[in-house]
Amino acid sequence: MKHWFAKLSGALLAHGFVQIKADYSLFTFKKGIIFTTVLVYVDDMVVVRNNNQAIKELKKFLHMQFHLKDLGELKYFLGLEVIRTAEGIFVCQRKCRQDFLKEVRMTGYTPLQLPLTPNVKLLAETGTFLKDPNKHRRLIGKLI
Repeated sequence: MKHWFAKLSGALLAHGFVQIKADYSLFTFKKGIIFTTVLVYVDDMVVVRNNNQAIKELKKFLHMQFHLKDLGELKYFLGLEVIRTAEGIFVCQRKCRQDFLKEVRMTGYTPLQLPLTPNVKLLAETGTFLKDPNKHRRLIGKLI
């Protein structure tokens, strides 16, 4: 795998990309108004661009160097789901969550609203003690 990445890095650098020193798996290319970014993770690549012709040329170049499989527009990457709508691009972990629930055989359960305000800071020095902690343990046990 190390040799593959070295060969890929060399090909991208020869094509005019710059390897980002803060993250060696990230490469950028800028020429005039054309900007392309390539992010490499193991044997997957995510390519972001602002010019369709530049992406076609990059794919052609890489295909001559390597045997590539174009998976089309990004839908999933590292457990993240990428959804495109008219309002913009949204990233979520819905599929990852669904896969986890399926793995632990909890797909048939009904989700519950937990009485917790977002962004609350819990401190050991403040607040009141629960009158019946066992009641809350039983509730949490049902959720888990």
